Amino acid sequence: MRVSRIDAVLDTIERSPVEDTADLRWWLVYRYDWRSARPQGRQLRQVAHRVDRLLREHDDEGMREWAAHFLTQWPPWVWDQVIGFLLRAATEDPAVRVRCQAIEGMASRMQFTRPSRMRDRVHATVAEGLSDGEPGVRFWSLYGVGVLQLEACREAVRALTSDPAQIPGWWSVGGEAQDVLVVLDGQPWPDRVSDPGSGPPDAP
Repeated sequence: MRVSRIDAVLDTIERSPVEDTADLRWWLVYRYDWRSARPQGRQLRQVAHRVDRLLREHDDEGMREWAAHFLTQWPPWVWDQVIGFLLRAATEDPAVRVRCQAIEGMASRMQFTRPSRMRDRVHATVAEGLSDGEPGVRFWSLYGVGVLQLEACREAVRALTSDPAQIPGWWSVGGEAQDVLVVLDGQPWPDRVSDPGSGPPDAP
């Protein structure tokens, strides 16, 4: 699929009811082959602005969550632009699930990048999320600390090990904090089973 085809898909997504576009939206996330299309940076940046408009302006938080998820999948040659969109969503979106998706997506991608100002901005946002009032934001910020190996956050992580807030479909914030301490000590992520009685997973 070339950039022109992505534009056509976005036309359909923007014109159609949200509930009618779920399959199409998630196809773009999981099945689009960036390497075969290899669009030019300028073209892809134009499309990124269209997706960001959905992330900024759409009334449906599920659509905004999808836009954040889609942007985290983008290739590295436009990541410098996309990260600004996700940083804004991580701190300013009114929906917790959108903020969580942006934090998780940025942390997952930035673990494979070299030190840079952009990476520092993600680190700062993740660190700030540890003290957020929303349990989901604390949970996914803890995940970010783990994958990014933010040793400077160790004491803040330790303080969250007794946090009892349960994240639907996952486990407690305290349990995630305990796992992150293990990771910061250089060990693999512990195996942990989600609480089956906690409901469907929060984003991501």
